[in-house]
Amino acid sequence: MNKGYLYVLAAVILWTFVPIVVRLLLPFISAELMLFYRFFFAALALSAIIIFRKKRVKLDKGRIKIFLPLAIIYVATLYTYILGIANTKIAYVTFLQQISPVYTFVLAYLFLKEGVKKNVYYALAISVLGILVIFYLSGEAQGSFFGNAMAVVSGVFLAGYTVLSRYAGRKYSAEETSLWILVIGSILLSFMLLQTPSLSLENWLLVLALGTFSTALPLMFYTESLKFLKAQKASIMVLMMNVTIPVAAFLAFGELPKAGSVVGGLLILAAALIVLKS
Repeated sequence: MNKGYLYVLAAVILWTFVPIVVRLLLPFISAELMLFYRFFFAALALSAIIIFRKKRVKLDKGRIKIFLPLAIIYVATLYTYILGIANTKIAYVTFLQQISPVYTFVLAYLFLKEGVKKNVYYALAISVLGILVIFYLSGEAQGSFFGNAMAVVSGVFLAGYTVLSRYAGRKYSAEETSLWILVIGSILLSFMLLQTPSLSLENWLLVLALGTFSTALPLMFYTESLKFLKAQKASIMVLMMNVTIPVAAFLAFGELPKAGSVVGGLLILAAALIVLKS
């Protein structure tokens, strides 16, 4: 099996916990300040990994031209995602953001000239059908307009990140790319420190876990996967979050998925299997 799929799977599992932790923290900290700490602790964690593995990184004009836009796009992806979670149900945000592969197919074709086999198009169609089933058959086409809109925008930014990261992976390692994205992102968000959060030790530990285990590691894994997988395939595999996140939401908050969510989830899993066999 192409190890790129294993990297995507690892990223999906770690990203699954993001909406759960964000929902727990939002009553105590603003979305903007949470995002700063997420980037800051993720940058520290990834720096430790790079030092431990004795990797060398540097920053020059060529790298800045790629890493700065990547950082801006990734900040926008996560910020709009958090705004979505803050204004509507986790399920709505997940489903709407995960339309991202549609945008990825277009961007990858236009900017990377990546063509794919017919069965990958079939997988895309099945996965989109699965999302529509979840969203409409289960009665999920509701919620806050602003929250839903932020989820859609987040999906567009995620597609942009996937395509640009795929391009960056041709020149730079996943560790180096991820580190500079997080460092630059921390700098861009540093003005959020003007806010003063009132967090308990337990909440600080949640913030630390969010930055380390659900930001630094999955970002590095997903970026690494794009060295082995075309952007379209990686984006379809990420759709498995439509299955893992509702399960996590049920375990954490008792949000029981409806029959439509189960049917849609099975369609998405079928699409992932088609990609795996392609």
